[in-house]
Amino acid sequence: MTRIGLIACVCLFMSGLVHAGDSSSFEVKGSADIADGKKGKASVVVTAKPGWHINEKAPLSLVVTPSPGVVVRKRKLGRTDLAVDTREQARFDIPVSCKTPGARNLTVEANFVICKAELCTPQTEQLTIAVNTAADGAGAPGLARSDR
Repeated sequence: MTRIGLIACVCLFMSGLVHAGDSSSFEVKGSADIADGKKGKASVVVTAKPGWHINEKAPLSLVVTPSPGVVVRKRKLGRTDLAVDTREQARFDIPVSCKTPGARNLTVEANFVICKAELCTPQTEQLTIAVNTAADGAGAPGLARSDR
């Protein structure tokens, strides 16, 4: 193989690596349920789309940044904190409490590796999860995806 042919092959491989982890390979969703208006949980779910899987040997983490008035026990979660850990799906359940009623949110950053056959790509996905509580104790779950 000529030097130019080798460079072309490497460039094609690298371009596939850069674009392999788009939204056609995975989905990340979040929700919050504050049943009594003060305490509940937020969930973040990473789902591999058909033909893809979550690399079970690679690090998987979630960094949680609560808005003022929202309390979480841990701000950084790892694979040992997962409620669901399969090749198709990973789910974090985050205990949440609110000091006062009102509209609040959690900003989360999920880091994981998504794979297809011999191709694996690291991913970082950010979400803002609405944590709304009302004075009467009625909670309202919600989700808003951050623009990249």
